[in-house]
Amino acid sequence: KIDNIRFRIHATNPRYTEWNRELGANIAGLQGMYLFFFIVYSFFVGIHFYGLRNLWRTQSMHTIVKLLTTSIVLTFAFIFFDMIHYLTFANNGKGVPALHVLGELFRVLSILNFFFFLLVLSKGWTITSDVLEDRQQIFGGMGTLVLFYLI
Repeated sequence: KIDNIRFRIHATNPRYTEWNRELGANIAGLQGMYLFFFIVYSFFVGIHFYGLRNLWRTQSMHTIVKLLTTSIVLTFAFIFFDMIHYLTFANNGKGVPALHVLGELFRVLSILNFFFFLLVLSKGWTITSDVLEDRQQIFGGMGTLVLFYLI
């Protein structure tokens, strides 16, 4: 008679290299993709903030630039958190689920912010006028988009 047997099963994918062994076929290579995009995005975010610093110094920071910067920062945060999650996942098979959820939240916020950016630009805000006209339509459309994201 055997009582209280404790065991742990840890399955890996032997077809892949050590870099992808913990990952399934549907997500193999994601950690490399996020690492690549993090490096590329870091370069472009650095260039953007250099230009932003020049705008700040000359006190010509425009609201459109602030909206675009917000979208860039949210996208960078999404890439950073998902990169950490998938690099950790490739190492231990678990990752950091909280960072993955946080990354997905930043991804959704980035998309919504960029959509808002495009929407107000298409309405002519700050190009022909400093006043945002049809606010109810714009925020109604954004509210509808947020509802679709939540569903």
